[in-house]
Amino acid sequence: MENQPNQNPGGPQQYQQNQPNYQGQPGETKTFSIISLICGIAGIILTFTPASIVGLILAILGLVFSSLAKKKDGPNGMRTAGFVLSLIAIILWIIVVLIVGIALGMLAGGLAVASASLF
Repeated sequence: MENQPNQNPGGPQQYQQNQPNYQGQPGETKTFSIISLICGIAGIILTFTPASIVGLILAILGLVFSSLAKKKDGPNGMRTAGFVLSLIAIILWIIVVLIVGIALGMLAGGLAVASASLF
C-alpha cells in the first residue's frame, strides 16, 4: 500500500491509503460461474427424476460454463462449486442408469423364465 500525501496548501499534510480491491470491480458479475453453479445443482436434482437425461445435459453444460468461467473470471468459489456439482451429477447419472439397467435386465430375465415355465 502506498501512502500519498494530500496536497493541502497551508494546512497539515494528510495521508491517504490506497486499499486493494479483493472483490473485483463494482458491478462486475460472474455470469458463467453462476450459470455453472445453477446447472450443477439442477443436474443433481434432475438425475433422480424421469427427466434424468435433461439432468445429464445440464451437468455437461455446467462443466462447459465452468471452463468458460475459469478463462473469463479467474478462480472463484462459485465456479469451483459448479464444476464439482456438475461432476457429481454426471457420476450419479451413470450410477442411476447402471442400477436401472441392471434392475430392468433382471426383471426381463425373470419374466422370460416365468413365461417359459408356463408352457
